[in-house]
Amino acid sequence: MAFSSDGKRVLIGSLDGTARQWDAQTGQQIGEPLDHGAIVSAVAYSPDGKHILSQTSQWFYFSEITQNGLTPKSSRFFSRLWENGYRFLDAGGARLQVVVPGAADSLKIEIVRFDTPEAEALQGDPAELLSDWERWLGLKFDASQNWKLAPIYPMEARKEPNLPRPPGN
Repeated sequence: MAFSSDGKRVLIGSLDGTARQWDAQTGQQIGEPLDHGAIVSAVAYSPDGKHILSQTSQWFYFSEITQNGLTPKSSRFFSRLWENGYRFLDAGGARLQVVVPGAADSLKIEIVRFDTPEAEALQGDPAELLSDWERWLGLKFDASQNWKLAPIYPMEARKEPNLPRPPGN
């Protein structure tokens, strides 16, 4: 959970796969929840209070706060557990510095950008989208091995997934 910088709103990530905003004074929900289709393990408000970040086990979501609630803007695959070690690099929250566990009891700092390239928020079940890409690549992300890639045997017939591609590809 996270409080907005003005203390008027509370953002909660949930086991039901949603991120919801609440009025801190009245306890009433603000707008419709964002449905991520997987447990929302971390949430944060941008410093300017106009955007939120939410994370499932493998995706970051960047959403705008509107009068009607939360509007998805973009998403990024993130193969490491975030666990709330972060700092914003700009007021709008479009660039995030994240601390993640590294190898052999070390830490790694990564930059997650939502400002470039412009990408639509992914729609659908994140687990199914990842599974589609794994089948396409012939590789599997192994969660028990710190998200290392491993070949899938036997190779399945390759059917290109209907997913957004980075600009220029």
